[in-house]
Amino acid sequence: MKAKNLNASSFKTRKLIKDTFAELLYAKRNIHKISVTELVARANINRSTFYSHYDDIFQVAEDIKAETMHAFFDGKTLAGVHDIEPFFDDIYLYIKENDHFFRLIFNSDEVTNFVRRLGGICKEKIYHAVSKDPAVQDRQLLELEISTLSDGLAMQFIRYYHGDFDVTLEDIILYGKLWSRGMIARRANAL
Repeated sequence: MKAKNLNASSFKTRKLIKDTFAELLYAKRNIHKISVTELVARANINRSTFYSHYDDIFQVAEDIKAETMHAFFDGKTLAGVHDIEPFFDDIYLYIKENDHFFRLIFNSDEVTNFVRRLGGICKEKIYHAVSKDPAVQDRQLLELEISTLSDGLAMQFIRYYHGDFDVTLEDIILYGKLWSRGMIARRANAL
């Protein structure tokens, strides 16, 4: 990826490119229908500016994915069950702060695999925290239970951003936290 050392101007330009990409992805719903020519015209920048930051449209998408993965997971360690709720809180805060952007991105057809990947990473982090915690006694079907929750929450985020049903972002996060409390209490008291 280009522009390793980002100054304030480069950061603003990359943000403009990503925001414009998100708007085009929302309108076209398919990354293959977006051209660099259209993006630079809409962002009111020259092609050389775009190419000084990215090689192509697909690299913009990868940058957005990497940024989201970094925000969700870097520096966040789930050492035990007590870390799950703060983990959900961090995810909620990031999504809430970037709600407009996510509304654009999540409405495209390209997002499903990315959301599944995010759900898979969440599952791994939560499973690792719960399975290693000595307070959790019952580990029978633990991975399946956590996988079902992660996949379900990922699907609810997609449905939320597609406007498929009347639920709030707060409801989705609250459900994840309530589920984790119940699962931990049930599995800790299994003896």
